Amino acid sequence: LFGLDDGGVVTALADAAHTLGVSWDRAALQASLSEAKGYAYKVQLIGDEAWKVAGYPDPDSTITAEHVAEAMLQADVHMETLFRARWRSASPKQRELLSTIAELGGRDVKREDIAASLGVTTRSMAMARDGLLRRGIIDANRHSRVSFTVPGFTEWILEQS
Repeated sequence: LFGLDDGGVVTALADAAHTLGVSWDRAALQASLSEAKGYAYKVQLIGDEAWKVAGYPDPDSTITAEHVAEAMLQADVHMETLFRARWRSASPKQRELLSTIAELGGRDVKREDIAASLGVTTRSMAMARDGLLRRGIIDANRHSRVSFTVPGFTEWILEQS
C-alpha cells in the first residue's frame, strides 16, 4: 500500500551500502522492513540515521539491528514532524474527517462508515475528503474506501486525542 515492497526496501538499504563495501545484517534489515512498512521516506530516514549511528562506517563494516534501533529514535522524530505538519495544514472539517478515519482503523475505511460515524451524508463530507486526497494525506485505494498514505499516521492521530 505505501510504496516499496520488501525487495525495494532491501535494495534501497543494503544494495546502496554494498557499493561502499558496507553490509546490513539480516536482523537490521528485518527491523527496517518492520518499521518502514514500505514507506520510501521512512526507509530513507532509517538508512540515513543508521549510517550516522554506525559512525559513517568504513568498508567491511556492518549495520546492525542495534544501529537501526538507535536510528529509529531520530527517524521517529522526523515522522512526528511530518504528522504534525499534515495535521496543522488540515482545516477543522478535514481534522474531524482524519480523526474519524483513524478511529475506524485508518486503512480501507468505507466512506459510508465515515459518514455514519460523523452523522452526515457522504456528499456533505466530499469537499474535505477531496482536499485530503489532492494533498496526498489519504488515498482512495479502493472504490468508496480511503486509507492514510503514511504508515503510523493512524496511531499518531489516536495518541493526540
